[in-house]
Amino acid sequence: MDGTIRTKWKKCCAREHERLAAELETCDRLAAAPSKWHRCARLISRRSSRRARDCMLQS
Repeated sequence: MDGTIRTKWKKCCAREHERLAAELETCDRLAAAPSKWHRCARLISRRSSRRARDCMLQS
């Protein structure tokens, strides 16, 4: 059972990592000023950490 849970965690975390990278690229394209990029990245990172935590708690 422990192996199946770890596999689920890895898959979920991998998906979340890909999603985070894609969303940060969006910040790169849209934010002209460094302060706006920082705010965008901070918000995206917070959302991503919540989703990653939820991945681990669901199993």
